[in-house]
Amino acid sequence: MRVKLINYVLCGILFKVVLSGCTKIEDVRRVTPHGNNFQKALVTYYLKFAEKEAAQYDWLDSQHFTNKAMKLAYGKNVLPEDPKKWNIPSDILLQMQQARDSLISLLKNKNLIEKYPEIVAKTQFYFDCWVEEQEENWQAEDIKLCCNNFYKYFNELSNNKPTKIKCIKPNCSNAQKQLNIVKQTHNFENFIYSLKFLPKDNKVTNVMDHQIQKIISNSKKNNKRIIINSYSNKLSNEKANIILAQSRAENVKQKLKASGIAGDRIEMYAFVEDKPMISNPTNMLEIIISD
Repeated sequence: MRVKLINYVLCGILFKVVLSGCTKIEDVRRVTPHGNNFQKALVTYYLKFAEKEAAQYDWLDSQHFTNKAMKLAYGKNVLPEDPKKWNIPSDILLQMQQARDSLISLLKNKNLIEKYPEIVAKTQFYFDCWVEEQEENWQAEDIKLCCNNFYKYFNELSNNKPTKIKCIKPNCSNAQKQLNIVKQTHNFENFIYSLKFLPKDNKVTNVMDHQIQKIISNSKKNNKRIIINSYSNKLSNEKANIILAQSRAENVKQKLKASGIAGDRIEMYAFVEDKPMISNPTNMLEIIISD
């Protein structure tokens, strides 16, 4: 496990989430594949992606792609992600929807799948990767990689005829670089919001405050628990990072309480990582609204 749990109160809840995610991935690996070569290849890509997301504490998306891999392992096809069901920026939604329509048309060609199973699997995987990364909308290089690879393999399968749709440069504003915008669940009961902090900083910025207002609005519609998981990169020493992680969580908790949310609904956990979650050395605070 890459993180060290600092707060022990109700820690079983978090471990349950972690272990269930790992177990699901291993369950898929134990299944003897029943599908065709296309399905087997796609299982591999989805599982690697699920592991990557789990390593970044994105349990919901990790679970989502693990579920898709399990269906494929049993010989059942799964559709490419529908961008309309994800929180995709409006200025790129139409492009992605058109790309999906083209991909679905391509997937109806059984001869193509039989002849080029690996390339077809890569095409579908990189589209789904693009959708997931585009929703997060702040890791520009990951978005570009998935987008470019999707069109690369799609065009190979289309006899190298270029599509009318081209990759566009992701629009990552300063706000989006600091803030990992809302991650709403896809067929899950929970909601997860992630805030990005600069190293050694515990201040709640105006951008973050805007996101917190969304959390407050959502929380007032129900009586669900609010779990604050605060992560800190190992920049200097463990004690300093623990204090930093705890202070971030406390600052956000005070914002929630000031809005009228009862303190006993809020649980806080602080973590120290053995290595950064992402290449850009920023820190994360994750807020989960859960039953």
